[in-house]
Amino acid sequence: MEFVAKNSLLEAYLNVESYGNHSSAKSAPIFPFGCNRSQYKAVKNALENPLSIIQGPPGTGKTQTILNILANLLLEGKTMEVVSNNNSAVENVKEKLETAGFDFICAQLGRASNKKAFLENQTGTFPDMDSWKLDNSKEIRQEAVALSKELQGLYKCQETLAISSEKLSEYKLQLERFSKKYQAEKRQWPVKTLEKYLLICSYELERKHRLSWWTRLRLRYHRLPISEETTDILNFLLITAKIDNLEKQCKLYSVQVQDIDAKNTRLRNLSERILKDHLYRKYGGKKERKVFSADDIYLKTRELLQEYPVVLSTTFSATSNINTGYKFDYLIMDEASQVDIAAGALALSCARNAVIVGDLKQLPNVVDSHTEEIVGAIFAKYNIAEAYRYSSNSFLSSICTLYPNIPQVLLREHYRCDPLIIGFCSKQFYNGELIPMKKGGAEFAPVRVVRTVKGNHARGTVNYRQVDTIMQEILPALEELFSDIGIIAPYNNQVNALQSAIEASGRNYVAATVHKFQGREDDAIVLSTVDNQIQEFTDDPHLLNVAVSRARKQFTLVVSAGEQPDSNIRDLIDYIEYYQGSAAESEISSIYDLLYEEYTRELLNFYKTHSRVSEYDSENLTYWAIHDTIKEMGFRHLKILMHYPLRHLITAASKLTSEQWDYASRSWTHIDFLIYDTVTHKAILAVEVDGTQFHKAGSRQSERDAIKDSVLESIGLPLLRLSTNGSQEKKKISHALSNLIGFSIS
Repeated sequence: MEFVAKNSLLEAYLNVESYGNHSSAKSAPIFPFGCNRSQYKAVKNALENPLSIIQGPPGTGKTQTILNILANLLLEGKTMEVVSNNNSAVENVKEKLETAGFDFICAQLGRASNKKAFLENQTGTFPDMDSWKLDNSKEIRQEAVALSKELQGLYKCQETLAISSEKLSEYKLQLERFSKKYQAEKRQWPVKTLEKYLLICSYELERKHRLSWWTRLRLRYHRLPISEETTDILNFLLITAKIDNLEKQCKLYSVQVQDIDAKNTRLRNLSERILKDHLYRKYGGKKERKVFSADDIYLKTRELLQEYPVVLSTTFSATSNINTGYKFDYLIMDEASQVDIAAGALALSCARNAVIVGDLKQLPNVVDSHTEEIVGAIFAKYNIAEAYRYSSNSFLSSICTLYPNIPQVLLREHYRCDPLIIGFCSKQFYNGELIPMKKGGAEFAPVRVVRTVKGNHARGTVNYRQVDTIMQEILPALEELFSDIGIIAPYNNQVNALQSAIEASGRNYVAATVHKFQGREDDAIVLSTVDNQIQEFTDDPHLLNVAVSRARKQFTLVVSAGEQPDSNIRDLIDYIEYYQGSAAESEISSIYDLLYEEYTRELLNFYKTHSRVSEYDSENLTYWAIHDTIKEMGFRHLKILMHYPLRHLITAASKLTSEQWDYASRSWTHIDFLIYDTVTHKAILAVEVDGTQFHKAGSRQSERDAIKDSVLESIGLPLLRLSTNGSQEKKKISHALSNLIGFSIS
C-alpha cells in the first residue's frame, strides 16, 4: 500500500475511532431471489449502513441474501465487488445470476485466467431485453412495497410456527418417557398453575423430603394429586398442558401462514420485474456494447463499471481488479471467517461501504507456523490491539471484535438439513437460535451413532476397525436409501485408509477431512472419529459443526466403545441417544480383540478350551482361528505348520534375486503359519501375523516383509497377512482358502 485514503473503510478499520455509523433509511427493498424474516433484516442493514455483518451456517441462504443485496444496489446505480476466499463461492454467485438472466452485468476478474476469459468472451452486444420493459412500473413498485410490509408479519408467524413445532416435538418425546399409569389422568390445569406447584413441591421434597401441610392443602384445593410421585405427576401434567397449548398455537399459525408461499412467490416475481425494468431502461436501448481491452480495465475503470457494475473476484485479488484511484460503492465479502486479516483489510481499501458475510462457528482461516512466528515477533515489538493479530483472527472475527455495535444479523431459518441434524448444531453451537424449516423424514433415523467393539483399535491417527465397520456395516445400510454419501475423518491417515477401502470395494464415494468438505453437502454423511478416547483436535467445535452440517438427510457418527470424556463428541453421542435411542453396536470383531486388557477374563476362558502352541497370545489366537476355519469348512486334508522355514520352500529352480536368496536362506527366516495338503504334501497358503507396532510402515521389519512377499510371489505361494488391528480374520481365512482349493505348489 502506498497510502491509506482518508475517510475510507480501511482507515476506519485501522483507526476504529474514525468510523462513523451514519445509517440512512431506504425505501422497502426488493427480493427477486426470495426472502424470509432474517434475510429481510440483513438486506435492510446492508443498504442502510456503511458497514454491516451477516452470519449464519450453510443452508440459511447467505448466497440468496447477497444476491438480493446486489439487486437493490443495482436499482440505486451502485457499483460493487463480490469477493471470497475461494473461487467456488464466487462461482456460486455468478451461476445464480446466470440462471436469472442477469450475468451480463457482472465481470469475473481476479486471477489472470479469469480476466483473459472475460476479455475473450465479450460479445459487443446486450441480451434482448424488450420484454423486460414495464408500462406500469409505479403500480408494480407500490404493490411490491405493500406486499413486502405485509409479509413481515407473516414471516414472524412462520418463525413462531417453526419454533412451536420444534417445541411440540420435544414435549411429545418427553411424554413418551413417562409411565403409562400417569396417562389415566384426564383433567387439565393451566400451565402457570402446574409450573407454580411443581416448583413448590420440588423445592420442599428436595430440602425437607416431604410436603408441608400448607402445600398439601393448596394441592387439594386445586384438585392436584398428592402422593410420593407428586412431582413426576405434576411434570407429566405440565408437559401435557404445554402440548395442548402448542397444538392449538400451531393450528392457529398454520391458518395464518397458509398463503405465505404464494405471497413470497408474488413478491419475488414483482421484484424480478422491477429489476428487469431498471436494467432495460439502462441498457435496453443500446444497440452495441463497448468491448474493453486489458489496458481498459485500469485506464477506463469508470466506463467498465458502467457496463459491468458487479465485479467478482477472490479476496486476494480484490485490489488488482480496477484502477487503485477508483472505489467501488460496495464490497461484499463472502466466507469472511476464512479470509485472513491482511487480505480482508486490503479489500476494504477498494470500497466505500462493505457487507461482511460469514460464520464464526465454521472453520477459520489456517495460518502456518512460520507466519505465526513472524506475527508473534511483530506483536512482541509493537503495541497492537489483539483484534489485529493475524495468527489467531480471521477477518470476520477481527471485525466483530473491533466493531461490536455495528448492525449484525444471524440468518436463523435453516433449509438444508433434517431438523434433528441441524438441531444439534443449533443447540451446541448457536445457542438454540437456528430455526429448522425443513420437514423431518420418518422412513429412517436422521441421526445415528455406531460403536465399535471394545479395544484400543486406533493406532496413532488411523483406526482400521472403524474403517471395517463403515465399509461392511454402515455403507451397505445407507446404500439402500442414498446414492449421495460422503465420509469424513479428522486425520489424513484415516482418510487415506478409508479411500483405499472405498476404491478396493469398487465404490466411488469421497473420503476427506472436514476442511475439504467445507462448502459441499451430501444426503448422508459418515463421521469416523478415529480416537479410542476423543482428543482435542477431533473435538474441535468448528470441525464438528461443519462435519455434522454437511448431511442433508442422514448423519452417522462412528465412535470407539467405552465412555468418552466430556466433550462436544460426547454431547453429540448423548444427543443422538436421547432422540434415537441407544447406540448401535458394531458386530465387526477380531480374534485379536482378546489381547485388549478388558478381555482378560475372555482370554483366560479361551485357554481353558485351547492349548498353547506359542509363547505369543497373538499366534495362539491365529493358530486356532485357522484350525477352526479349516474344520468348519470340512477341509480334513489340510493341516497347519507353524514357523515353517522359508528356505525349505526354495528349490534350485526358484528364480530369485541374490537379495531374495540371501534373505530366504537364513535359518531364522520363517513363515508364521503354512497351510498344506496332507495328501499331496503341497503348500496351499502362507499366513503372516503382523503386530501393528513391529510391522508399521517404514520400520526395518516392514522392509523384511516386503522381501518375504516378493519371495513368496516368485515361488507362487499365496500369502494372507493378518494385522492385529484388523478384523474378521476367520472370514478372511475362509475366503482365501475357498479361492485356493485345487491350487497348490510343489
